[in-house]
Amino acid sequence: MSEDIKTPDSQVDVDEMKKTDAEQDNLDQVEGIEATASDAARPEGAVLEDDLAEANDNHDDDERTDNASEPAGEEADTDEQIAPGKEDGQQDSTPLDLDGVPVLDDVSATVSDTENIPRFLTRDQYEQVGDDPDPLPTGFEVIDGGISATGGAQTPTVPDEESVPKEALPAKPEDGAAQAVAKAGAAIADAAASVGSMLSQGMGAVREVSAARRAHSEARDHLDELSQVIEENEDELTHRRDVEANYAQIVAEQTARQASCLESVRAAVAAQQAIAKTIDDLKQSLSAMKDADKATEKRLKSALDAAESQEASAREGANRLVRRVTDAQRGLESAKADRETNLAAARKAVESAQARLNALREEFAEIQRNPSANSAAYSVRGTELENDISDAAEQLRTAQEQLPRLTAELDQSIADAEAVVAEANKPIEEARSSFRDVSNATAEARDALDAARKDAETRQKELRSQINEQEKALKNQQKAQQEAQDDADNAAEILADANDIHAHPEITQQLAARIDSDKQYQAQQMQQVESLAATEKNVREQTRTSRLKFVGIVAAIVVAVALLIFCWTTFMK
Repeated sequence: MSEDIKTPDSQVDVDEMKKTDAEQDNLDQVEGIEATASDAARPEGAVLEDDLAEANDNHDDDERTDNASEPAGEEADTDEQIAPGKEDGQQDSTPLDLDGVPVLDDVSATVSDTENIPRFLTRDQYEQVGDDPDPLPTGFEVIDGGISATGGAQTPTVPDEESVPKEALPAKPEDGAAQAVAKAGAAIADAAASVGSMLSQGMGAVREVSAARRAHSEARDHLDELSQVIEENEDELTHRRDVEANYAQIVAEQTARQASCLESVRAAVAAQQAIAKTIDDLKQSLSAMKDADKATEKRLKSALDAAESQEASAREGANRLVRRVTDAQRGLESAKADRETNLAAARKAVESAQARLNALREEFAEIQRNPSANSAAYSVRGTELENDISDAAEQLRTAQEQLPRLTAELDQSIADAEAVVAEANKPIEEARSSFRDVSNATAEARDALDAARKDAETRQKELRSQINEQEKALKNQQKAQQEAQDDADNAAEILADANDIHAHPEITQQLAARIDSDKQYQAQQMQQVESLAATEKNVREQTRTSRLKFVGIVAAIVVAVALLIFCWTTFMK
């Protein structure tokens, strides 16, 4: 709390919170707006604002009278015209240009030597930007080429015939047409001047409202800042008085609190040291356990690798034996198939030879039963048949002799194949038994390795869990130490703050006096804000018509331009 105490040097100086020169100018300008806007509601008593406005009116009337007495020829030579709603004495302050309407920010440039209020807030200027200006004074004459202050038509002056060369005079038959053209020009100039006057008045009204709103907003922001400062100072004053009233109790309580917190800090430090030692021991045990488990796993892994190697070798030998038996069985099946094929071919050869022999014998018997008349042909055919019969009988005999021999050979090949199959099947059972034993040994080695890994993981996990618990306890002790240290520091800060407040009661008195002064200034500022709010409301009401006209004219111009563009684009197509 000692950092929040505000000394007199850190307080908002009342003198610095007073209105600066620029703020005073804005306030004077807004007060002038309120005074001008409420002229109609005042009694006819002589007040200072009316006197100043009347003096300005007289001064402007004198200037207008002097300007009216100037010859029109000089105005024609200089090609100068008076803008709508502007008198000769107001050329510098309110030109026809919309940017020339004076505002609160640059009002100091338009203040006269004998007046302290802005010119645009005097009566003649108010008539120019208000909703219902008074007519021009009697005797006011429009300069050649100019327009009246009330927004009348810009009437061109017709020079005398004597002052104009005869060559420049229009012909008599055309006087009517010239007058019509002059009237049309006067009407157009009158309309343009009226629109320009309304635009000037509307822009002036908008700027008046903007100035009043800005002054009201700045005053209210200043009041809000002042209220915030007063609130902060009151909180600080309340705190200092509470500390003064309970100084002895605060010192006793915070001293005891600080001692207790420091004792807690020492206890937390001792607990941290013990926990840190336990964590170191557990980590050493975990490291040793990892080394032992790694050696066991390496040994079991070697045994498993040897068993898997033997299993692979036994599987390869068994596969070779199986392939040998398969090949022997395939040879046996092939021998059986060859026996059937060869026997069938031999039997068919015997049957073919027997059928040929029988056919030849029948033909020879037929020739003998029916001898032909041609004995020579009969003799040749008989000889041929005898030779064929002899050959056929020889073939039949040969086929019949080969059939038993072929059968015996084929039977022997089948017996040989069956012997090969039997020989190949002999080591199969022994190989199967050996492979079964090797596979069982490999499975046991694999199970032993998996069990050792799971056991090591379980024991290491339990040890890591103990280490994590101890680390959490260590963090809790560190947190407790930090909290106790923070409490001790807070107690020390409270003690330092209380001692400082008790040692400097004059600061409390100065703070109370400053708050009273700020509250008085706050009341004045609040009245001023209310006054500025009322002024803004009055300005809005007084200039509402002018602003509405201004908005209407701008909207009409926008619509006219849009229609012109639309028509142009339509006809161009």
